[in-house]
Parts: sequence; structure tokens; C-alpha cells
Amino acid sequence: MIQRFSVYVKKFHVRRCLIGMLCAVYVRVCIHSSSSKIIFAVVVILVVVVVVVEVAVVEVVAAAVVVVVVAAAAAADLLSDLKSELSGKFESFVLALFEHPRIYDAKECNGAISGVGTNEDTLIEILATRSNQEIKDIRDQYRLHYKRELERDIQADTSGDFKRLLTSLVTGNREERSQPDVELAKKEAMELYKAGEKRLGTDEAVFNRILCLRSNPQLCETFNQYKAISGKDIEKSIESEMSGNLEIGCLAIGEWTL
Repeated sequence: MIQRFSVYVKKFHVRRCLIGMLCAVYVRVCIHSSSSKIIFAVVVILVVVVVVVEVAVVEVVAAAVVVVVVAAAAAADLLSDLKSELSGKFESFVLALFEHPRIYDAKECNGAISGVGTNEDTLIEILATRSNQEIKDIRDQYRLHYKRELERDIQADTSGDFKRLLTSLVTGNREERSQPDVELAKKEAMELYKAGEKRLGTDEAVFNRILCLRSNPQLCETFNQYKAISGKDIEKSIESEMSGNLEIGCLAIGEWTL
């Protein structure tokens, strides 16, 4: 489950963007068969390149594809073409690729907590993997579009330790230090160990505080120190100490950090 969720978290948006843009350009080729054929060939090449490059580079490539496609469609309204040629969920999927990422995130969060039940995976995937500024922008867009506060809506739709985890994430107060404090990492690694493996039951509040507050470099060092103390990876400890949505949320933070 850890491996599957890790792949989902780290590559979902890149995969969605690349595949969606490829589909969009394919539709463009079907509608207008001039310069789009060249763009289509470029996109195919870029998709092949994806196989051998890192995700960070892929994100840049994906952004470049968007620029190329939108520029090529300046003479003829690509969005209008797509709306007329597509329908249903696939239309929504492709058109979403042309939205600002934070507007899209805000809409996804609203969709996750609207109606009956909650799509916890969507909330985790977004809130556990965005920077402080990105989360602030998501909250701003949510307020702009829905005239409500995202934090309050999440609190009203979730409960227990999972509610506290999401509330901590949506505030966007994670430290952003680039260099880890080794002594702090040792101290908090021991706190995590005492809150989980070393006791009967789990003190979820300790995991919540550390996982949601510390920067990625700091968490990496803390997890290394944790393994030195406990002899186990942090993911294994989370799996054995937690369950349900709280487990998935903490695993997402751990996997994204690593």
C-alpha cells in the first residue's frame, strides 16, 4: 500500500498533465490538421522522454508542453474546440488542465467535501504535498469561489485524529528551513519513538505536531535518526501504530518527504 500511494502522490499530477495534454493535442489534430501535427509529434517525443527523466524535470517539460499548445492555439480557440468535441468526465478532465493549478486544487478540495461522504484521498494528496504558499493560494481561491473557509469546511466534514491532521496541514505553517538541525532531529526522533513503538498504544498528537510542522529536510534527518534509534523505517512504524485515514495521511507526508 505504501508503494502504491507513494507513486500516486508523487506522479499523479505529472501523469495527469502529460496524458491530458497529449489527448488535448490529439483532438486538436483531428479538428485542425495544420501545424498541430508538428506539435503532436513534439508531445509524443516528450512523453517518451518522461520514461528516463526525474519527476522534477518532467514537471518543467509538462509546463513547456502547455505553453506550446496554448501558443499554437492562439489563432483558433482551442478551448472552444475542445468543448464542442468532448463531453462528460473526459471533457472536464481535459479542460481542467488549462486551469491554474491552485484553482484546480481548490475545486478538488470542494468536490472532496461536498455532498454525501468525504473523499479523504483527494484531501490528503493535495494538502500533504503542497508548499505553505501553495496552500495559502488554495485557501484564497477556495474563499473566492465558494465564499467559505476551507479549514472550517474540512473541520465540519472530518473527525478525530484525521481531522486534527488535516487542520494542521491546511493552516500551511510548515517550517521552511533548508538545513536540518541534527540535535532537534535526534530529540524529535526519540519523541516519535516514545509516542509509538516504545509504548502501548500511540500518542497521535506527537506524530501530528512533528510531521505537520517540520520542513522536508528536517523530517528527512528526523526519519534517519528514528531508524537509528528504533531499527525501523518511519513508514513501518506508522503502519503498525496507526490505521485508516490517519495512517494514509501520515504515510503520504513521510513518503513525500523522502
